[in-house]
Amino acid sequence: MTDLPLFKAKPITLKAFDGTEKQYLLSIIPATVSMEIVVQYGKGLLPGDSYQLTEQMAFKIMGYVAVPAKEKGQLPLRLSARELIDNHTDFKTYMALQRAMAQYNWGFFLSDDLSDFWDRLRAMAKVSVTRIITDSLRPLLQPEKQP
Repeated sequence: MTDLPLFKAKPITLKAFDGTEKQYLLSIIPATVSMEIVVQYGKGLLPGDSYQLTEQMAFKIMGYVAVPAKEKGQLPLRLSARELIDNHTDFKTYMALQRAMAQYNWGFFLSDDLSDFWDRLRAMAKVSVTRIITDSLRPLLQPEKQP
């Protein structure tokens, strides 16, 4: 992935915590990788030990973000590893890049065409969360046996 050119690279300038402006390149994520990210990222947001899954998907997204090349003829540097992300972003720009990549790659989910999809997804999530909470609380609500 890191030696392939960015697909439909889009420049973006973000302000870091210290006020400095930094240049980045967003790119389109391939369809199959996008599907994996959307599905797995959603799972990672559910209650439980799922931070690692969310982190993996965030790193996968960042592999399609780059800093522009410093010299002519060089490829942009993809932020494809934790160290590269930490060296080229702060928390503010990291979160802004995640948001910008979601908008650039999956912004169509926010369109009116898919509002029914989001309504159904929200309804399914409420049912799932309610079931998880109910199942978790059920043992606590059982009356204790008298000795």
